[in-house]
Amino acid sequence: MTSDAKLMEKLLRGQQRKPRSDSAAQSARARETIKQSRPWERGRIGFVETKIHDALFFAPNKELTTGQLARAVYANPIFDWKNDRLRKKGEVLPKIKSWMCHRVRLAAPTFADRVGGGPGRGGGFRWRLRNEFYHDVRDRKTARDKQRGGGCK
Repeated sequence: MTSDAKLMEKLLRGQQRKPRSDSAAQSARARETIKQSRPWERGRIGFVETKIHDALFFAPNKELTTGQLARAVYANPIFDWKNDRLRKKGEVLPKIKSWMCHRVRLAAPTFADRVGGGPGRGGGFRWRLRNEFYHDVRDRKTARDKQRGGGCK
């Protein structure tokens, strides 16, 4: 009888586990480890920046708008980066949302120069690939982060 009551209790309320007593200490140790390694100061080139570089690299001597770059990053017609698979024929591509264009606008200056467009209605920014090597960009980002008050170990 008691086991049935316990089973019903588990089914109704789910598995309730009590937090470990050392979880606060473990969290503190994890925070210290992250602070020591300082991953944000390594000049990391992120996913969006990499995809922007690829889109501009394979469109030589061309200028791409922010919307075109956002489609290359988030709505690639061939490969679905979010689910890590090839897209099926006729599959509906995700709609470009404002936050996607915002992320592209923040990441594009890493590899590209803004060559046109502006705040006017309907005219998005146009970007052209900067004549610079990938590792030079990483070194520049690392130096910038050191100047901001940090440094790689």
